[in-house]
Amino acid sequence: MKITLSDTPLLTPQQIGELASTLDLLHKRTLTAIERLNKDIATRKQQIAARWKSAPGIGAGEVARFAEHETVSTVREIKDNSKAELDNILKDAGAPHAQLIGQRQFYDSPAKVLGRAAQGDPKRTEYLQQLQHAGPAELGHMAQVAVDTRNVALASAVLSLIDRMPSKDRPVGPAELASAMKQDDFLKV
Repeated sequence: MKITLSDTPLLTPQQIGELASTLDLLHKRTLTAIERLNKDIATRKQQIAARWKSAPGIGAGEVARFAEHETVSTVREIKDNSKAELDNILKDAGAPHAQLIGQRQFYDSPAKVLGRAAQGDPKRTEYLQQLQHAGPAELGHMAQVAVDTRNVALASAVLSLIDRMPSKDRPVGPAELASAMKQDDFLKV
């Protein structure tokens, strides 16, 4: 499996949540702006219709054409006036959105999250040393123990060991083990 390396910083679930909250606020601002603009358009359409409704000496077809022309012009004016506001919202959303998209590579599978969950933990190192010569049956049992006890260090060590094994010899697949662990970091993101 070929991996493309990037210099994207790994964010914590809390940091990802903060970015998501920022985007949520920008989304609400956008919806509020769109709602306000739609109300402005509706109000202006009513005003135009009322003004042309009482136009004396002009035929109904002409009145409809004039009203339509003025309505189109007014809608275009409102859109043009709101362009800067909506562009600013999009620009504000750009950086947080890009940061969130960059996190996909770290959180796109539970196996990746579990694989780095106990890095640097002495217990993981101990488990790796103890299980380095274990066979498929023992690794399968230890995988079950890790899931039942929610022992992340053990699960991470077992994941590392079964990942080295040929697929046909694995007692459990890496993705299956990682999914069974139901890692909060994976579920939150």
